[in-house]
Amino acid sequence: MKNLLTKSSKLLCLTLSIVLLILVPAACGASPSDSETAEPTSEGSTTLSTAAPNPTETETQESTTALPTPIPLVLTEPFESAPPNTTYQPISDDQTRAPGVITQAEYSVTILTDELVRPWAIDVLPDGRFVITEKGGTLRIMTADGPLGEPIGGFPEVDDRSQGGLLDVAPAPDFSSSRMLYFTLAEATDQGSLTAVGRGRLSDDETIVENFEIVWRAIPYYDNSSHFGSRLEFDGEGTFS
Repeated sequence: MKNLLTKSSKLLCLTLSIVLLILVPAACGASPSDSETAEPTSEGSTTLSTAAPNPTETETQESTTALPTPIPLVLTEPFESAPPNTTYQPISDDQTRAPGVITQAEYSVTILTDELVRPWAIDVLPDGRFVITEKGGTLRIMTADGPLGEPIGGFPEVDDRSQGGLLDVAPAPDFSSSRMLYFTLAEATDQGSLTAVGRGRLSDDETIVENFEIVWRAIPYYDNSSHFGSRLEFDGEGTFS
């Protein structure tokens, strides 16, 4: 039995050796693949280079798509011409004296309404209507084809002098169910005024912003009428900034 196993092992090894002797030379003599090309060198040897794949139809279309032609800008004299109101020196001459720009793009203007009183911000409700703040402390709702709703109140007193007033507006991400609106405003108090963020619920009949509350204040208060500029933006998780 032992001799039989020994003879079988020798026979298996011999068979494998013969197979390898046949396969190795065949592999070494294989021709280059479709993506490879043999190129002769100056010494008569060859180097193997890989050919670039044929571009697909989509890639060909993308490469031949013409880019839009930039519209040249027409520059005018600096827009700001008043004397400096500080002794700070600008980084460059054009930092505070940037030229005016006249657009060359064609566009049309359609007046939807001329009945707003000092409008400041506009946003879009889920149903496509616009919500618009008026600096005096009222909110308006209008449709894209023009009809303008009555003034909507419910806000605390705002400092609407100069740059102040009821400023930005943004529907909550879940407005369709909560009807919550967020605002920035110049809050007026006996201590002075400041930029604040508030929120309230638009009533079902859209006549008032209910239960308005201030959720953030940029303290301290100060008796002035400037620098209240502000915008609201929600991220994908419902947090505003």
